[in-house]
Amino acid sequence: MNRNNSCCSLLVVAVIFAIIGLILCFIAIATPSWQVVYARELQQLIQSGLWINCQTRPSGMYTCTYTFSESDYNFYTSAELVNFRTPPFYLWQRKLLYAILSAQFIGVIGLFAFCSTFYQPSAKKCAIFYTIIIGISTAIHLTSSVIFSVFSHMVEYRFFHVSVSGIYEKHKGYSYYLHLIGGILLLISLIISIIHIAIQFKNKQINNTNKYDRNFSNCNNKNQLNEFQYYNNPIENRLQEPPQRYHGYADSFTGSGSWHGSQDFRMHDYDQVPRYHQQRY
Repeated sequence: MNRNNSCCSLLVVAVIFAIIGLILCFIAIATPSWQVVYARELQQLIQSGLWINCQTRPSGMYTCTYTFSESDYNFYTSAELVNFRTPPFYLWQRKLLYAILSAQFIGVIGLFAFCSTFYQPSAKKCAIFYTIIIGISTAIHLTSSVIFSVFSHMVEYRFFHVSVSGIYEKHKGYSYYLHLIGGILLLISLIISIIHIAIQFKNKQINNTNKYDRNFSNCNNKNQLNEFQYYNNPIENRLQEPPQRYHGYADSFTGSGSWHGSQDFRMHDYDQVPRYHQQRY
């Protein structure tokens, strides 16, 4: 019972890490600070996100533009986007957004799978399903972080152009690091859940071994009781009923005298039989 409780507590720790990681990833998606640049020429702090860009005006006014499709704001055809002087939205940003949202959805499904582990008949299967789901979500999140890091270092997406001479380099903001930390927490949750499953399989093997030992012990006890009535005939290779004996010795017989001088009977065969008291019939 204590072993099962420790396994359950281990899975609870994994789920706590997963919940914190999913929350951090959701905050990272909702905030625009994936790339940050301060344009001195405009005196604006510009934040570029996966679906939202925000600028802090010199007067303190905070304005944001958002997009969910290419038709919302096209950098090459939209006059509003040029007037706002906001960074353009790129196709790879939307694809990353959809990938991260799908990873979030998969992670939430994993949390529902954890809730099903409290139903004892399906606890092990749900734990395995949870591990697989969290593993998929972790892989998508960490891969998205790596892809964003690669794209953000490309020359085409690394600099913010205000004018011919006004070119400013973008840096990673807190949203990116929140998403990266969330992915690492999901990875920790995955490792803990894998350890939980390994312990479950190990306990199952131990239980099967103990069950086998108990069955073998019961079988031995049964054979010891049968030794009062049967012994193994080494010649005919079968169980044969021995004559009655006193105090476990075969030196006195109350059965048929046909045993004396029989070719298939030897006195030392009875010496191997435990000397237990036998009830006479």
